[in-house]
Amino acid sequence: KNETTCQTFTKENLAQGVITTSRLISNDDEVFFAGFGKDDNGLENGNSVGNITRNFKRTIFFELNKWNVRTSEQKSDRMNELWAFVKTPRMELKGINVNSYASPDGELKLNQNLTDKRSESTYSFLFKELKGLKLGVDQSNLYKRQAMEEDWAGLKRLVAASNLADKAEALQIINSSKSNDDKEADLRKLASWQTILDEIMPELRRSDVQLQGKIANRSVTELAELAKTSYADFNTKELLIYAASSKDLKVKKDAYKAFIKAKPKSIIGYNNLAACLILEGDLNGAEKQLDLAKAECGDNDSLYKNYGVVLRRNGNTDEAASAYSRAAKAGISTGYNQAIIDVINGDYSAASTNMPSNACGGNAALVAMLSGNVSSAGDKVKCDNNITALEYYVAAVAFARQKNIEYMAVYLKSAIDKDKSLADKATNDLEFSSYWDSAEFKNAVNH
Repeated sequence: KNETTCQTFTKENLAQGVITTSRLISNDDEVFFAGFGKDDNGLENGNSVGNITRNFKRTIFFELNKWNVRTSEQKSDRMNELWAFVKTPRMELKGINVNSYASPDGELKLNQNLTDKRSESTYSFLFKELKGLKLGVDQSNLYKRQAMEEDWAGLKRLVAASNLADKAEALQIINSSKSNDDKEADLRKLASWQTILDEIMPELRRSDVQLQGKIANRSVTELAELAKTSYADFNTKELLIYAASSKDLKVKKDAYKAFIKAKPKSIIGYNNLAACLILEGDLNGAEKQLDLAKAECGDNDSLYKNYGVVLRRNGNTDEAASAYSRAAKAGISTGYNQAIIDVINGDYSAASTNMPSNACGGNAALVAMLSGNVSSAGDKVKCDNNITALEYYVAAVAFARQKNIEYMAVYLKSAIDKDKSLADKATNDLEFSSYWDSAEFKNAVNH
């Protein structure tokens, strides 16, 4: 027979409170923004955001033994594309290179003369046309001209890419150490000579025109106005700079989504969108973007700082530490985040080593305090520009340990002003037990 008996015990106070200081970790792990500078501070509105260099090449072709630019060439799609490039918004033309050639058929002296005349003819044509556009790009000092003579290298390239039946023999002749006249004589004996003459040589009678320009990016102020309607007219550099300049996470996300659309094979957009989602607390969304980056662009060490933050926030500290090791291989700083893991693991010496000396905030203060450098903990919080309730609380603990009751009360009051639940925490936190009966403490928790 089982019998139940009851016993009444006297209520005993087992402990006055607890100390959980080492658990006062702030979830402010650093995220990594790729593609623009070393951080995400951005630029002040109104500042220029730099220039983009652009090169554009088109070719003018000539008839056999002719050097004038034919009407058909002047009105060709190639030339229209050249003028369109010059008209690119905010384009400043920095140089015009003209390299003129002759095909390797015919007398060498005649071909040398031809290339000189083709160079002069091309220059005159370009100068006249660009002046007519009235875009301020008619300066003669922009031009650099070269008469390149017979284009044997071009002939070799075109023959190598051809379907000539005797291609190997033709290439052997071209590569030989014979004089150019002797090479031409040998080529004329080939069965494919007429095909070379009709289909390949015309491609070598030409002037290559390369334009070099710089496109001035818009100021952040201009970009902000443009973004009110669409990101369609942004180039990818402007998208990154505009995102970096904004403190609004929605603006950042929209800009990075536009970047992904423009460059789906770059990790930058996915990585930076993931960083924004981490800052919003959407760890699942962030992980999906990082996974997308791996699927679209391949596994890349630069993704692993943000992967590490997701893993650490989800409680997987060992995997997070491994992720940070990969990020470090890409030259990305991970000390701050690794120091958080060190505190969680109770290795305060390692945390002190890994925490950057210039770090501000509650975690930097916590590491200083736990590693024995209590005197600097308060300053680590003071230098933060956006102090949270938990960071004020950490500073209050630091000043309590320093027996600075005035500062302890000031920072504790500020913590409770931001989070009322910290009043109950403080009344049970043995860090403040020496002050529980003091007027300063009571005023801080009961105000």
